[in-house]
Amino acid sequence: MLEFDLEKHCYGCATCANVCPKNAIKMEQNAEGFYNPVIDGEKCINCGLCDKACIYLKDNNDKNNIKNAKCFAIQMKEINEVNNSTSGGAFWEVAKKFIENGGFVCGCIWNDNMVAKHVLSNNIEIVKKMRGSKYVQSYIGSCYKEIKLKLNEGKKVLFSGTPCQSEALVRSVGRHENLYICSLICEGVPSIKVWNKYKEYLEEKQKSKMISADFRNKEKYGWYMPISRYKFENGKILENLSFNLDLYISSFVSGALMNSICYECKYKKENIDADFIIGDFWGFSDENSIPEYKKKGISAIILLTDKAQKIFAEIHDKYIVKEVKYEDIEKYNPNLKMPIKKYEKRDEIYCNIDKLDFNENIRKNTNINSIKKKCIKILYKLNIINLIRK
Repeated sequence: MLEFDLEKHCYGCATCANVCPKNAIKMEQNAEGFYNPVIDGEKCINCGLCDKACIYLKDNNDKNNIKNAKCFAIQMKEINEVNNSTSGGAFWEVAKKFIENGGFVCGCIWNDNMVAKHVLSNNIEIVKKMRGSKYVQSYIGSCYKEIKLKLNEGKKVLFSGTPCQSEALVRSVGRHENLYICSLICEGVPSIKVWNKYKEYLEEKQKSKMISADFRNKEKYGWYMPISRYKFENGKILENLSFNLDLYISSFVSGALMNSICYECKYKKENIDADFIIGDFWGFSDENSIPEYKKKGISAIILLTDKAQKIFAEIHDKYIVKEVKYEDIEKYNPNLKMPIKKYEKRDEIYCNIDKLDFNENIRKNTNINSIKKKCIKILYKLNIINLIRK
């Protein structure tokens, strides 16, 4: 019956809703906008499957062999495809391979209302929408059930999601020879409500509905200094420096918007149940092996299983590849091994989410107005931001 404080400890992974035999559990937004299970007492038969599947209640007895895994820095050779990815394109070639071989891919897309949602598909055009970072908690829906059906039909399935979602999938359907899991190096997730507040704030400024969001566009200043790019129905495009001047992204990277459980997340390092782990390869510095990494982006890929190594061998020639040690990746990716530190005024932001305008809320409770950021803003407006590029 999930008798614990859901507001503080629920990952919102939807395992419980997917394993319930009576469809008695629905995932709904709590006051902060994070997905929590709501149980229909009239439908519930007290079978206990939700408790058995819950990833918060689960003891972490299963350990992967991450320190001895094969690790690589990679960048796709096809430059146009690299530009469509957040970093080096690690996900895309793996996903394409599954589609070409008659399999299915489950990943996160923006739907028509700019809601981040996981979908299962074998349509390459839909899979293309799974590329790029969506810095918000995604809605899983019935994806785990759908994946189980495909596995039972003998289909191969690739799943891409956060470590908690990867764990949730395993708890829902079990480990299967045709199931391949690609887990992200995860900092945490903001709520759909806080994202909607920001989207509505921008829509009000532009007097038009938002139709796309690219949080880490590399065209102007490269991977090290990406821009956020938002497009609207009236044709307007709004751009800003992602990590420094975009109110939403800069708040995200500071840890100010995460789900409460993200600050104590146990699905890190050896507790990530996946075949692949992928993410930005921050700290990479070998320009001789991958010359364009600062401009085009570079991914870290960790191969945890024999299945992952086999798939990677089949697409190896699609990438520029540099083998590295696990410690090289972990050193500059702290979120791979430990939860993000809770932002001091995180709770104030969510307490005011329905009371204050997004802009006012963030500026009041973060350091968005710091002297450094004011200087960066001036340089950006003068189009001389290259002076501070890494």
